[in-house]
Amino acid sequence: MKTIFRPFLLLAVLAPTIFLSSCGGDDDTPSTPSTPSNECVIATDSSSEGVAIITVNSNNQITGISSALLNATFTSAGDSTFFNINSDTLQLREVLYKNGSNWARSVQTIAFQSPDFPGTMFQSITTTTPTYNSGKISSLRSVQVSGAKVGNLFTPIGSAITSDYAFTYNADGNITRVSVTEAGSTTNYNYTYATNTVSKANVFLFENAFSASTPSNFLPIVLGYFVPFNKMITKMEHPDGSLTFSNVTTDSKNNVSRYTMTGTGDEEENSSAVKTTYVCK
Repeated sequence: MKTIFRPFLLLAVLAPTIFLSSCGGDDDTPSTPSTPSNECVIATDSSSEGVAIITVNSNNQITGISSALLNATFTSAGDSTFFNINSDTLQLREVLYKNGSNWARSVQTIAFQSPDFPGTMFQSITTTTPTYNSGKISSLRSVQVSGAKVGNLFTPIGSAITSDYAFTYNADGNITRVSVTEAGSTTNYNYTYATNTVSKANVFLFENAFSASTPSNFLPIVLGYFVPFNKMITKMEHPDGSLTFSNVTTDSKNNVSRYTMTGTGDEEENSSAVKTTYVCK
């Protein structure tokens, strides 16, 4: 389960570097969607890193996640869903906006108070926008703008950073390649699958498989607006490592209840045995 929280761990560790080396924005207060409701919904997810407890409402829609690493309640209002995480040194807010039943964009705001610069709040705002083709998300673009805020004065640092993510699908509707282009350089992440179908309730499995190759937005996958595959994934590989999924157990509703992740290279730290439970109507 370490992989699903990796974006948040990286933000906490790397926040000073992000804000001082990368390049304001508004508060993005939502104006939520009734998020996708499923027959089954994930209830817990556990690995060597601990246990995550998922809360849902009467419509089997995820409303929050609690673990040793992350405690977030999802709040819906108007056309958006959002959550906030606050600590002594780091503030994180993510807002998902929708257009009808589709994910329209996500805005992630990170604010960091550095002890080296008293009275200064470093802020980074990343907007991720999907492009659809024949009902599928064909690409994502993330634009990060960072700067320093003293009182009400915001000063940009550097230029905006743009990252592009292009998806290739197979005939079954599974993403087989993610091509990530940043600063003129492209890295390919390749995916292979078995033949057995898995349900849309496997949101932590989706996140574990795609956290390395997609933006750190949490809500699109967890709320079911981005479902990258419908067959069981067997392997993800890129030039610096790979992650193999094996020892898979599913229930009668195609929910993956157990699997093993084995990583090599940069993915070695994500090796873990995972157990997941579900609640079905």
